[in-house]
Amino acid sequence: MFNGVTGVPLPFDVVMACKVGNYREAEKNIHLRLKPYRLNHRREFFELPIEICSKVVLDECNKINERLNFNFINPIILVEKKEIAIEIEKYHESNFLISMKDILMQEKHNSKLNSEQKDRIEILMLVLAEVFPNDLVGWYDRFMKDHDPEKEIQIWESLVKAF
Repeated sequence: MFNGVTGVPLPFDVVMACKVGNYREAEKNIHLRLKPYRLNHRREFFELPIEICSKVVLDECNKINERLNFNFINPIILVEKKEIAIEIEKYHESNFLISMKDILMQEKHNSKLNSEQKDRIEILMLVLAEVFPNDLVGWYDRFMKDHDPEKEIQIWESLVKAF
């Protein structure tokens, strides 16, 4: 069931809320950080664990509040912590084989990461923390070794969607 033309699935639960001095800026920044995890390019629904989405929301709201000198206590807890099941649709599953002799060693580079890329890498680290328990600096270093870290970030974002 959907709510009119918005495409919002009904019913839905609100699991967290934050006070923020500029909600439009917060929404824009949050959607920018979560953009790689959109389920549909025409709708702003994201495929990530609730804990990670909540952290991104909290980070962005706190950054804005700090800049505006607002002293809000975030997050506002709305519901008790429950087991929340999220169904994830599987997109275009495919398998392929590649010979080890066809894999080439890549030269090491020393690329720079912009702030948006660092934010996206932080989300990757949070999702994959149990599998790859490295600190954030270690994640940055690995991506900086790529000639074009943007392509590598996009590959990892695709892996996270399947994870």
